Amino acid sequence: MVHSARHILIAVTFLAVGMAGQLVAQTDDAAVDEALTKFEPRLERTEADQDRMLASSLFAHGRLLFRREKFEEALRQYQRAYRFSNGSSTILSEIVPLSYRLGRGDEAARYALSADEECRIDPFILRRLAIYLTENERYAEALRLYEQTTRVPEDE
Repeated sequence: MVHSARHILIAVTFLAVGMAGQLVAQTDDAAVDEALTKFEPRLERTEADQDRMLASSLFAHGRLLFRREKFEEALRQYQRAYRFSNGSSTILSEIVPLSYRLGRGDEAARYALSADEECRIDPFILRRLAIYLTENERYAEALRLYEQTTRVPEDE
């Protein structure tokens, strides 16, 4: 009884699949071609729009590389994304800790010093970079990073 029910179920499945294939084969190709039209955007993308899209894709690629623990490549993608992003604080907050983690103190300090007040970089990293700058006798830059560590975000 179980075998016959299984055979019937298999036969019904093949029959249904076969009928669906016949229905697809019977559709009019001309009707399908008429229904499909080429996508035409209402507005052309501006250069800023293209830069924003490129920055987003580079940043996403960097995140993917970071999760795969390919940190050097991730940093390179983040940096490229930052160049196209018009100074995104989100990207900057990823670049600084990663470049510090990779032992690139000068690079990390340069990016940290370019951060605006909206950028949220880990205060621990900023303090470590300030100490690094102090050890290299770059006192004015170190002072700016120390000041960033004491800044309290307005929404907290």
